[in-house]
Amino acid sequence: MICVSCNRNFVPFCNKDICRKCYDKQRREKIKNGSWHSKTMKERFMEKTNQDGPIPNHCPELGKCWQWTGTIHHGTNRGHFTINNKKVYAHRASYIIHFGSIPEGKQINHKCDNRLCVRPEHLEAGTQMENMADCKKKGRIKSIMQYNIITNRNLHRLSDNDLTEAIKNLTAEQEQRAMKIVL
Repeated sequence: MICVSCNRNFVPFCNKDICRKCYDKQRREKIKNGSWHSKTMKERFMEKTNQDGPIPNHCPELGKCWQWTGTIHHGTNRGHFTINNKKVYAHRASYIIHFGSIPEGKQINHKCDNRLCVRPEHLEAGTQMENMADCKKKGRIKSIMQYNIITNRNLHRLSDNDLTEAIKNLTAEQEQRAMKIVL
């Protein structure tokens, strides 16, 4: 095949009619001047959402979640989206796209408790302490110690008695996870 840009023979890739060298050159130029994506950031973002997601059981008044269908990091089970060549969590990207920048010292918390939800109405800026208080209020955790076990944080700081007491309050699924961590 002959490249339409440089008229050299090349092996086709990605259904392009230009060679890899010309493609890479055009891509670098477009990234440099900010025109690489023909769609707006919001359009790219919305293509990766399913607006017919589940309704949260504990707060049905919120309505359906918008499930992230784009790239998911399997370690954190959170969606990723690229803004200005930087990967950010999809729920943070949603907040930025719909409300502007995230306030200093704040994180983005889910009202619906669905990590893959990116619906702006389900997101709020808050602190980690506010998020933990919300977790406790909704019964997802009973104590900070239980949170540490669930998330595998600070386990080296817990005494055997504290660890045993915290494990007693876990759900069956959380208990299995905690035992895998401890053993």
